[in-house]
Amino acid sequence: MAQVFDKDFSAITLDDLSNYSLSLNINTIGYDWKFYDFETSKYTVFVNQNYIIKSTEGKFYKLHFINFYDESGVKGTPVFEFQEL
Repeated sequence: MAQVFDKDFSAITLDDLSNYSLSLNINTIGYDWKFYDFETSKYTVFVNQNYIIKSTEGKFYKLHFINFYDESGVKGTPVFEFQEL
């Protein structure tokens, strides 16, 4: 897994893989893809924090979080986008 914080999600390609270090740590995607905004009393997602993930089958995917709330406003139900590279 690699963190990609310097590119837009739509711009990440398989060719970018050589620019980032893959980590074997299972907690690379932790809690810090979001922050709590005390003014709004809600979590806000860092949508420019992207990740490249390697599957057990050797395929690579890009992933980023879009929201911490579902369509009904229930927190703790992350909405994310992923795409095979």
